[in-house]
Amino acid sequence: MRAFIAVELSEELRGRLAEFAKAFDFAGVKPVETENLHITLFFLGEIDERTQGKVVDAMQKVSVPPFKLKCSGVGVFPNPNFIRVVWAGCENGSLSKIYEQLSPEMRRLRYKIEPFRAHVTVARVKSPEAKEKVQKALGKFEGADFGACEIKSIALKKSTLTPTGPVYETVYEKRL
Repeated sequence: MRAFIAVELSEELRGRLAEFAKAFDFAGVKPVETENLHITLFFLGEIDERTQGKVVDAMQKVSVPPFKLKCSGVGVFPNPNFIRVVWAGCENGSLSKIYEQLSPEMRRLRYKIEPFRAHVTVARVKSPEAKEKVQKALGKFEGADFGACEIKSIALKKSTLTPTGPVYETVYEKRL
């Protein structure tokens, strides 16, 4: 199955982020569906049952108490001259601790460990021609505060790609 480890957001916070995403609903850009807004800790790609079991084992070892997550600020990846992703920022604190606790096992499973940048992807840019429109829309949200929510778990998610977009399903949830 195609999978990733994620932090789910409250419905209220997803709603605010979806309003932000609507600013990018134009040709060459695809806003992320409200129900799919989340924070990815690790994208795993295609995994088999054996790997899934090892990932679940690693998730079970995470020891971080529930915490309040604040989302504010906006930006793009990889850079303003070549935009592929529009994002809303999130506090790194406890998310970084979770990432650090999962990293040793992910490294053993041969996943690349990169510096963690907590964010919610709100839109994917499909066409370089949309760059100027994206930059203009982004400027309206500089310093935006999207609010906060309580994070009480992390989830192993299955991603099924469909013609209308991905469908996510929780395979395992680790309560904090």
